[in-house]
Amino acid sequence: MALPLPDYKELIMIDFGTTIRKWRKKRDLKQDKLAQRLGVTSTYLSSLENNRKEPSISLLNSICKELNIPREIFFWDSISTDDIDKINFRNKKILKAAKQIVDAYCQEN
Repeated sequence: MALPLPDYKELIMIDFGTTIRKWRKKRDLKQDKLAQRLGVTSTYLSSLENNRKEPSISLLNSICKELNIPREIFFWDSISTDDIDKINFRNKKILKAAKQIVDAYCQEN
């Protein structure tokens, strides 16, 4: 049994909106088309893309499915390429722990 992990919520800021918008555009999907596929309004999807709201885990899973991307992309897309050189072993351990938290939460819900 694994030890409980500390709450890294304040250490890891995930920019859901920018990542969703970026991958929606890479997939050449209009906002209203993706919203329709997800069963949400265009207004709600716009709120997600502008970081006024955060997606639920189930919606996040649906977004990943529709855009054909892994959930982990939200962690890695939140790191700029300039920051990648600065990531040391400790930060990689934090990201790995954060992935474990997300995976465990998704399995429970």
